[in-house]
This record gives sequence, structure tokens and C-alpha cells, in this order.
Amino acid sequence: MVSLLGAQETSPMESLKKMKMDQWDRTRKASRAKSTQSLTSVRGNRQDCNDETETLSISGGEEFGCSNIDFESLVGIDELEIDRSGSFTDGSPSLSDIWGWEGPNGEEIIIQCMNNGVRFLDISDPTQPINLGFLPSNRLEAPWCDVKVYQNVAYIVKDQFSGVEDGKGIQIFDLMRLIDTNVYNNAPVSFTSDNVYTGHGNSHNVAINTESGFLYSVGTNKCGGGLHIIDVKTDPLNPTNVACSGADGYVHDAQCVNYDGPDTRFVGDEICFGFNEDSLTIYNVTDKNSISLVGKAFYATSSYTHQGWVTPDMKYLLLDDELDELFERTGPNPNTRLYIFDIQDLEQPKFSLFYDHPAKSIDHNLYIWGHIHAKGWGGTNQSVANPPSDAYAYCSNYDSGVRVVNIKGIENQSLSEAGYFDVVLDTGTPQYEFTGAWSTYMTPSGTLAVSSIDRGMFILTPRMAFNESFYSNRGTVGVTLSDPKPIIEPSDPYVFIIAGTILAGLALLVAISVLLNRFRKPSSESIETKLGQNIK
Repeated sequence: MVSLLGAQETSPMESLKKMKMDQWDRTRKASRAKSTQSLTSVRGNRQDCNDETETLSISGGEEFGCSNIDFESLVGIDELEIDRSGSFTDGSPSLSDIWGWEGPNGEEIIIQCMNNGVRFLDISDPTQPINLGFLPSNRLEAPWCDVKVYQNVAYIVKDQFSGVEDGKGIQIFDLMRLIDTNVYNNAPVSFTSDNVYTGHGNSHNVAINTESGFLYSVGTNKCGGGLHIIDVKTDPLNPTNVACSGADGYVHDAQCVNYDGPDTRFVGDEICFGFNEDSLTIYNVTDKNSISLVGKAFYATSSYTHQGWVTPDMKYLLLDDELDELFERTGPNPNTRLYIFDIQDLEQPKFSLFYDHPAKSIDHNLYIWGHIHAKGWGGTNQSVANPPSDAYAYCSNYDSGVRVVNIKGIENQSLSEAGYFDVVLDTGTPQYEFTGAWSTYMTPSGTLAVSSIDRGMFILTPRMAFNESFYSNRGTVGVTLSDPKPIIEPSDPYVFIIAGTILAGLALLVAISVLLNRFRKPSSESIETKLGQNIK
């Protein structure tokens, strides 16, 4: 297989990139052929969305489905676009990851990744977002961009096809520069980086443990694509590399925490949960000179283990697989599946059950924003006194938009959809494409910014944002989940038909996989072969 840049590539991630680029190119050509225009920015036109399913007419008469999430405003992709002179693509802007920061006076700032830089927006008034300015990328244009925040500093990475632009690893930006009357009076303005970390080239994601002050750059061209560990605490604007771990090969995404969960052997240790293309892998990174692999879990329908997040009690982990709806699931038009792992024993994590969303699409990123702000992980410098509810997972499911799942009943195998907002027009048929919602960021006040790849940034207010706690009225607790069990939405009768027939086989396959492969990184050939069906 040949990448966009002509180099021979064989890794699953390079294949997935090529698959996405081909699909995005087809989508752009189809849009141009139909003279489709980007959505126009909408301010000052707030619209309520009731707890029953309905549609809102937002921009140019286009309607978007929603339930229990109100519309505040939209910053269209044309307004967000950064000057594209010198770019190697065809001139179509796109959005990717998103994060946020709380300024010293309570300003709620969104950092929106784009394919050739980042935009900074003040959404303190969600109906009137202020486009403060942009920071152009220091490297070739590419759709994959990620950003995280430590203290008052943003760390921005880009991922091209491997082997490109070594030494332009992380753009570093002092966010305090935004809090200036000159910026607001002259917005939008152009910014430059404060520094660039050059210890690696491309990087797919950054995870920051704000409690320890370490940044974990993953999917880089160093450390075998594993954990590239950087000290950002000592001098946030001048970070230094302290360690590297390629123990389980390529890491696509990660969450790293100071562990305070039920496994008493590891309380107080720094633990990373790696999403490693075909497995959930757990690392102990407390001693940077002796990083160890703690546990590893597989699941039978693994196709591309993408990203996930631990529950507030650290007993369970929610995981999304980006390609299982395309390759591994039986039956036509499978519903989007959320995988749930029991991590109460870090050395023996196990796939326990799954939840099928009512909608049918590919899933991408998910976050439990209430827990993030309660711990001070989300760009606030400290824990938030009155954070949003930690009982909800906000799932970005591409063509079906953002889906909100009530996870409070997880120990009783009772999950349900609490609301949704679809950022893609309803076509009436299932869509399994890489368009729509890439990710979300919720501010401490409960405003939700949704990054829509090809439409712009939607600013919303989920009605459940402050409803209840993960720990309130949970009923029976302490249930240990064992064999994989489905959690099924009543609105999806097809799953009822197939669940009984596949469950026994699924449990057996998972058990065999765990016994045979616990610490073995399987060959990427199977993933490569499946991806090749779509990119040849």
C-alpha cells in the first residue's frame, strides 16, 4: 500500500488514515458537484430542544435532530478557516479535536483544532461566541490535530503520514496571551507559538495528567509509537523528555491518572490506560525509569481500539472501537456499540458488557466531563467546586452526532440515552462515514462545544448537565461483572434478535483470546487486511 506521500506503509494507523483521506476526498468532490455550501455562522438565535425527539432549523433552513440538548450558536467552518496558502491539499478546511481552558477571570475559552492550525474562541456567552484568533500550524497540513492544556499552556500536535517533518513535534502556546484587551478589540488576530518541543516529529494524541505534571505524547515517530513522556510541570513553556515506553507498541490514545480506584495495590500510583489498536493496555508509569505493563484486555469484535475513559469510581472503563461497525459486527446496519471493561483488578482487566446506542454510525471519542472538571483535568488549573454531573458520558459518534449516555446504573447493567444532538443532516438511512462529530469539550458551566469535521463548531447546552451524580440513588453496588452481557436499547429490536445467538460465542472467544494473548501484541496484518478492502 502507498501513502499520500508515496512512502510504503504497513501499519494499521497508516491504513486507517488513507481510508479516511479517500472518503473525505470523495465527500468533498460530491459536495462541490452539488454546489453544497458550508453552514453560515449563527449567533443570537438560541433554540430549545425538548426531551422528545425533534428537529431544529439552524442555518439556511437546514434541520438537525436533537433531544434534551438546546442549541446556543454555531461558528461555521468558513469563519473558522485559516489562511491556506502553501497547503498541499485542495483547499478544503476541516475541524478535528477540541479542548478548553478557563481564564483567570472565568473566561471560557475553546481551542479548536483544524487541519492547518488552531482557533481560539471565547464562549463565555454561548449565544455570542467571540472568534479571538488563530495559531497557524508549524507543519504540513493534515486532518489530525490534538490539543491539551496544563496550567495556562496549550500543547498542540499534528499527525501526518509517518516519517514526515521530524523535529516539529509540539507547538506550545501561552494561553494568558489571549486575556488582553487588545486581542478582544482587534479580534480575530494571528498568533505565533511560544516554543516548539522538538523531541519527536508527528504525534497522534497528547494526554496530560494534570495532577502529576507529565504529558504523554502517543502515536509518535519515537518509542515505537508508544508513550513518549514529557515533564511539563517544571517549566511548562520549556518541557523536557524524561522517559519512553514502547512496551506494547503503538498507542493511539491514552488516559493517565493518579490512581485512586478499588485496586489497593496501585492506589497512589500513576497509571496509564492505553488504547492500542487491538487492546486496552494498562501501564504503571510511576517510576519513569522502570515503566511496567500491568494488564491487558482484548475483545472478540475488536477492529480498531480507538479511545476511552474511566468511570468516576475507576471500577469500569468505557471504550469505543472506531471500525467494528464496518468490519466485525454481524447483521446489516449494526448500531453503534460502546464497550465496557471491568478494571477493578488492574492486572486482569476484562471486557464485561456492551451498550448499543439507538443510532447507527461509527463512534469516535467519549468523555465524562463532570468527573474531568471535578478532578481539575480539563483546563481549569484546579478542581471545580460545582462541576457538571459525572453521571453522563458524552460520545462523539460521527454521523449520529453527540450522544449522551447515563452511566449511573453501570453496575446494575442499566445504561440509557439521556439526549443527543445530530450535527449531520438526517438522510433517513444509516451512515457509516468519517464525517460529523469528531469530539466535544464541556466548560465548567455546562456549555458543550462540538467539533463537526465539515460543518463547524456547534455550541450547545445539555439539559442534563447538572442533573444528578454518578453516586446518587444507584441501588445495589459492588456487583462484579463477569461474562460479556449486552445492554440493549428498547428502540432497537434487531439487537434483541441477534444478541442471544452471539453472546455465548462472544464470551468464549474473549476468554480464549485473553488466555492466549494477554501480553502478546497481535500482528497488525489482520487489521491491515480489513482496511485494505476499503483503500485499494
